[in-house]
Amino acid sequence: MGALDRTTTTSGAPVRRVWAQLREGWAEMIRNRFVLVTTILTTSAVIAIGGLQGIILPLYFTEIDRPGLLGLVMSAIAAGSLVSGGIYAAAGARGSRRAWFVTGSLGSVLGLAIVATLMSVWVLFAGAFVLGFSVGLFGALVGCSPSNASPRTSADGSWAPRTPSSPQPHPWGSSWPGS
Repeated sequence: MGALDRTTTTSGAPVRRVWAQLREGWAEMIRNRFVLVTTILTTSAVIAIGGLQGIILPLYFTEIDRPGLLGLVMSAIAAGSLVSGGIYAAAGARGSRRAWFVTGSLGSVLGLAIVATLMSVWVLFAGAFVLGFSVGLFGALVGCSPSNASPRTSADGSWAPRTPSSPQPHPWGSSWPGS
C-alpha cells in the first residue's frame, strides 16, 4: 500500500495498461446512462459557474466601480451551499434522491438565471445564495451517486461490470426513463 507503480519500462506495458483502463472507463461511462448524464451535468455546471466567478462577475463589479462586492457575492454562494449541505445531511434520507436531484438541478438553473440578469447588487446576492443552495444539494447527491452506479473493481484492479444476472439497485431507486 502506498507504493507507486513504475511507469517507465522498455516494453511500455504500464503505459499500455493505463490507456486500456482509460478506454475501459470511457466505454463504461458511455454505456452507463446515469453516470454519463451526471458527468455531463456536473461538467456543464463547473463551466457555467467557473465562467460566472472568473469572468462575468469580476467584470461586472469592476464596471460598476465596486470590486469589493465580488467577495460578498462569492460568500453568498458559499453560504447557500453550506446551508443546503446541512439540510441534505439532516433530511436527505427522508426524500427520494430523484426529488433532491431535480430540486438541485432546477434551482441551479434558477440561480444562474437570476445572477445572469445582473440587475442589481441585491438581486445578485439573492441569486448567488439560490445558486449556492442548489449547487450544494446537487453536489451532495451527485458526489457519491455515480460511484454507486459504477462497476466495482476486483482485487486485481480489473473492473467487474455489473451484469443483468447480478443487478444492483439504481442509486436513485429506479432507472432513468427509457433505460
